[in-house]
Amino acid sequence: MPCFSANLGFLWTDLSLPEAIRAAHAAGFVAVELHWPYATPAADVQTALHETGLPVLGLNTDRGDVSGGENGLSALPDREDDAKAAIDQALAYARAIGAGAVHVMAGNAAGDAAHSVFLSNLRYACAKAAPLGITILIEPLNRNDAPDYFLKTTDQAAAIIDSVSEPNLKLMFDCYHVGRTEGDVLTRLTALLSHVGHIQFASVPDRGPPDHGELDYVHIFAAIDALKWSRPLGAEYKPVGPTDTTLGWMKTIANLTKSSAEMVAQARGRISEVETPDLIASLDDPDIVIVDIRDIRERQRSGFIPGSIHAPRGMLEFWIDPESPYFKPVFGQDKTYIFHCASGWRSALTVATLLDMGFKAAHLKDGFSTWEEQGGPVEFPEPSK
Repeated sequence: MPCFSANLGFLWTDLSLPEAIRAAHAAGFVAVELHWPYATPAADVQTALHETGLPVLGLNTDRGDVSGGENGLSALPDREDDAKAAIDQALAYARAIGAGAVHVMAGNAAGDAAHSVFLSNLRYACAKAAPLGITILIEPLNRNDAPDYFLKTTDQAAAIIDSVSEPNLKLMFDCYHVGRTEGDVLTRLTALLSHVGHIQFASVPDRGPPDHGELDYVHIFAAIDALKWSRPLGAEYKPVGPTDTTLGWMKTIANLTKSSAEMVAQARGRISEVETPDLIASLDDPDIVIVDIRDIRERQRSGFIPGSIHAPRGMLEFWIDPESPYFKPVFGQDKTYIFHCASGWRSALTVATLLDMGFKAAHLKDGFSTWEEQGGPVEFPEPSK
């Protein structure tokens, strides 16, 4: 079952840092993580940690001149001395309070020079952190919130980790940032798991608590559990109002009684599954409607089955219901509907739900992931002008 860390950069910001640590403990969190705690004496933080028994998972390096638009220093050419000073400061504070990781913030930069200096500073950080048993983390930020930030995607971060090639350099995988920029959060997490040092979450797109929005955290938490991830997940969301009033999710969606794998297996046992070669042979059948429920960014990035329509998973129950104000006539035809996602998990759960509503449908058993290799045609959207 998942357990959670309170990110005190966003939660209980109305309290002093020691009191926020105590509040997190009282609320049931098993760890805390910090943004920039340097204004609080480390001894005061230590006292609260000792009282509560909570570990600190990590903290960030200083951002630099925030009023001047800086958001980190480690990828800024000609700021190597400042970047190393920020790394030294973070490591010293982390050591004093027993934090397990330091997030080295890249900053707003671009180009080869930025890439080179970032790698150099990361090697410095890793060398300094290794004797202390501290992990160095890097985190891509989504382009909507931080358009000029150097580190933009998980692929870019993974390539940097591979290039630096130090065992204590890891990826901070934030479901919120990945969800806003790349989509397909679980596929990305699964592919990058060996690079991941910490996982964070918040709703998409508003960065609120995980009980609403585009990401289904019941499914995501269960899938993370199935990946055998046992470390606390970081609740880095922005509460509207007092933090304590936003914690209902800890007693609802986080208390999982069934894994995602079990849910998918049960769904597959009662729905119709279509093999890829059979659907390829039926592409010209006018009585078949293929419905792509992947994130729109997956569809744009990987292409799509010719003639398929896109329908967001979060709206399907409303789109297929004739009594809903959001009903789509395309789902009112006397045709065979075949739904697909990337690997068949989401579509299996979706079709099981639609079956419960009385809507007859099937799903593509292996999803889009093996479509092209089995000879299926693929189209790509027209590039935007």
